[in-house]
Amino acid sequence: MPNENAISNYNSLQSTIEQRPSHGLNYSFSYVWSHFMDDLDTAGWGSHFGNQNWQNAYNPAANYGNSNFDVRNAFKGYILYQLRFGRGDSS
Repeated sequence: MPNENAISNYNSLQSTIEQRPSHGLNYSFSYVWSHFMDDLDTAGWGSHFGNQNWQNAYNPAANYGNSNFDVRNAFKGYILYQLRFGRGDSS
């Protein structure tokens, strides 16, 4: 049975640097800083599996803290360079 009184909070800062195709070069880099907090997590993976025990049954808010899904920093990117030979060569 799902808990209808659970609390969660997600905040993030996202930034992207991108170079559109120019002279055969294309790249994109993204960075995300985030913070995800909740008081109930029964996703079935991470440090909480299945039912979750409360720290204090008289004060469920005492469980509020970092979520299993909290990933503070994420950096992703790619670089592509088109080589000027082979099939479809325009030179």
